[in-house]
Formats: sequence, C-alpha cells, structure tokens
Amino acid sequence: MSATDALAGWVPYRVRAGEVPPRVDWCHLGAERFTAPFFALTIDACLRKPFNQLFAHETAIDALVEAERLRPGLAPTAFIFHCSRCGSTLYAQLAAALPQTIAISEAPPIDHVLSAAAPDAERVDWLRALVSALAQPRRADDRYVFVKFDAWHIAHLALVQRAFPGVPCLFLYRDPAEVLASQLRMPGMYMLPGVLDSRITGIDVGTLSALTREDQYARVLEWILAAGLAQAEAGRVTLVNYTELPGAAVRQLLEWCDLSDRDDMRRTLEHAARFDAKTPSLPFSPSPATIATEAIRAAAGRLTELYERLEARRRARV
Repeated sequence: MSATDALAGWVPYRVRAGEVPPRVDWCHLGAERFTAPFFALTIDACLRKPFNQLFAHETAIDALVEAERLRPGLAPTAFIFHCSRCGSTLYAQLAAALPQTIAISEAPPIDHVLSAAAPDAERVDWLRALVSALAQPRRADDRYVFVKFDAWHIAHLALVQRAFPGVPCLFLYRDPAEVLASQLRMPGMYMLPGVLDSRITGIDVGTLSALTREDQYARVLEWILAAGLAQAEAGRVTLVNYTELPGAAVRQLLEWCDLSDRDDMRRTLEHAARFDAKTPSLPFSPSPATIATEAIRAAAGRLTELYERLEARRRARV
C-alpha cells in the first residue's frame, strides 16, 4: 500500500507550520460528511471516536503535497469570504444541504497555512494540497466543493487566487451596526487586541488596546470591510449583502451546481434556510434589533461611508 493509499479516508485537521519541517495531524473520517456549521465541530466529534483515540496519525507536510499530486481532490466550485455575523454560515450550510457537495467551513488548517511564516510559493503549494485533501470525494457522486474562509482571510485573497485562479469568490457583508452589536454580545476571538497579526492588519496593538470595546471591534471590522471593498473594486470578489439572504444564496448555489431547473433542490435549500445556521436543531429567527447604544452608534457611524461604498459597488453589478 502506498503512502497516499494509506491516507484514504483521513482528513488533515492541523498543520503545525511552525515546526521544521512542518507536520500535519490527520483525523479519520471515513465516509463522514462535513454537515456541521463549522469544520472543527465535525473533526472534534470524529476525534472522540475510539478509532481516532487509538490511532493518531501525523505526517510531514511533504506527504500532503505528494498526496495532492498522486490523488487530487475535486476542484473548488466557489470560495466564501465575509465580514462575520453576516450570513456566511447560512451560505455554507445551504451548500452542505445539497447532494453532490462538500462544504468546508472555517477549517483551522487553512488558517495555519495562510498565517505560516513561509515564502508565498510554499504556502501556495501547501494550500493547494490542503484543499485537495479536504476535497476528496466522500461519496461516489460528489462533484462540488465550497470553502468558507475565516473573516480575516480576505487579506490573503491574492495568495488564495494564486493557488486557485478562476475560482469564483464572494464577499458577504452586513450593516456595521448590526455586526458590532452581534460581536459585543458574543465576541469572536480575532476581535481581541493582539490576536491578528498587526503586520497584516496595520493596526497597532497598543493603540487598539487603548480603545473602548466598541471602537476596538469597529477598527477590526473597518479593516475587513475595506479589504473586501478593495477586492470588489479590483473585480476579484462578488459582493453579497446580508439583506439578500437566503434568496441570493439559493439562486447562486443552484446555478453553480447546475440545478437551476430542479424545483426539488430549490425546495431543499428553502427548507434548510428555515433553520438556524449555527444551531441547525433550532428554527431560524432574525437577529435581535441592533442595540442602539450611543457607543455602538458612534463606532458604527465611522464605517457608514465604507458601507455605502460597498452598497454602491454591489448595486452597480446587479
């Protein structure tokens, strides 16, 4: 049995890019599909199974690259970038609800590769190999692959498109006041000072730490939205506003998967959209109205012009 054959049914879930040479940790999924809202939820559940408890598996990153050469996965259908709290998880969950699809949502090993202190050429090779491993067919009829990136990965779009030229990319966004209200209720770790690399964001950690929480989060959100706008102006991403969901997602996914004439698949997606994307066992209910505190209004107000430019760019393409 070749080393590549030995990896059949295994998925890379961690890239230890700081080691020399980098190492990859694998989890055995078998025919398990990625149907949970986030990649880590599927992996965590599988790692608790007896087989993975007994048989931990790791390789050098060269084995990952070689596996891509010998047994390439399905080609990506589309990439989803976003500003967070804007319907991107719904988009990924709708993709997962379709037959013949593999939906990868915020996979940590992708972040490990993108944030690695390695030359761009190496990161491109690693990213191709990693996505190839994640996109291995789990069923005989799998054909389409959707990858939802983390919110800050819009800064790495040039490298992603160098690895995968021609793959359609979306950037989802939302009214900044609504995003900030959601982040203040339940902050994402990347909003905290020092979590994101200041060499990429251009945001001084000391300056950020001195701000109020509202202004801290607004500053990070401003950086993400500005990056999304710049990519849209360069023609590299298609803009989607939260207000367009779920309709825009249903239409686009059916088109990408050549299912536009399938009323049964449309009904499948419309049914899936009735449930909470992050807690699929619960019915969907709209997010609470923005908490209209003076601090949120002031912080979001500084992003109004940026949001309006995103809206103008989106409407110009409709």
